[in-house]
Amino acid sequence: MSPQIIESHNIEKNLKVRCEVRCRIPTKDKGEFYVHLYTNNLNNKKHLAIVAGPYIYSKSLNEVRENDTDEKRMIRGATIKPNITLPLKSLDKVNGISNIQKINETVFSNNNINKITDLEHKIPLVRIHSECFTSETIFSCRCDCAEQLDRSMKQIQNYGNGVVVYLRQEGRNIGLLNKMMAYNLQDHGYDTVEANVKLNQPVDGRNYTIAARILEDLQIDTIRLLTNNPDKIEQLSSLGINIVERIPMIPSIWENKHINCNHQTQYLSSDSNSNCSNDLDYDMNNILNESEVESEHSKLTDLEKYLQTKVESMNHDIPLPDYLIHTHSHNN
Repeated sequence: MSPQIIESHNIEKNLKVRCEVRCRIPTKDKGEFYVHLYTNNLNNKKHLAIVAGPYIYSKSLNEVRENDTDEKRMIRGATIKPNITLPLKSLDKVNGISNIQKINETVFSNNNINKITDLEHKIPLVRIHSECFTSETIFSCRCDCAEQLDRSMKQIQNYGNGVVVYLRQEGRNIGLLNKMMAYNLQDHGYDTVEANVKLNQPVDGRNYTIAARILEDLQIDTIRLLTNNPDKIEQLSSLGINIVERIPMIPSIWENKHINCNHQTQYLSSDSNSNCSNDLDYDMNNILNESEVESEHSKLTDLEKYLQTKVESMNHDIPLPDYLIHTHSHNN
């Protein structure tokens, strides 16, 4: 059992999360989401669940609280159920009709009920995403975190049922201060792994226990997961999340490079077959010769070096473009 999983199980014993508020967030190009803000009893960090589709509900948000009123429930974004005084979790069915069905019937016309029911039964598409201030706020090109967030929100919205669990664990959980010092080390020849080690920080200190508990609160136990990180799969699985499919997140800068098509969507359920995603526009004939390799290596960007290190030193399951495979072997 890995140290991360042991730590996750230790944290899990006493961990409690609670959704404090849910609000509607329209976006410019990704549709509409319902953002849930979570507190927990371990630290002061507030984490988010960015939900697409009206089929996912928080148990803790909708439970009746002490001195609850319709106005208080409206302000925190909970469903308002007149004349109901028992906790929502005790009311899975009222007069044979599920609460979710009641909610849907108040929001959607009867003509859409069959379609809604079908979507409700789609296994949610999920991305567990860690905060990256430098990429998401000041547009750093040292990593692809902002692109991953943008793409996952679009994919989940198009899918119609899912969530981005946004965890406040900056810099693979070493914090912004250490992350910025690591950047300075990278400017002097260290890669992202070596820089963390130089600072006596973990290579990847992220823990996904809170993410698992947030999914549980959202009444999700089986997911399709957007990730390249095998450690994330291992941790979530050990925490009781059933991952039936891994969907890779290919960096856009690699989509038109020669890559190995065997690194594609992985189906983790035994009865599924994997095939190359139709969403990715690979140019399989773009194989570089040796002179081009030399030229490309001399022009590697910070992002390319970062992604190469994630694959080669952190075991992230992303297909390396042909030119990066050759430049790595050429350097060694």
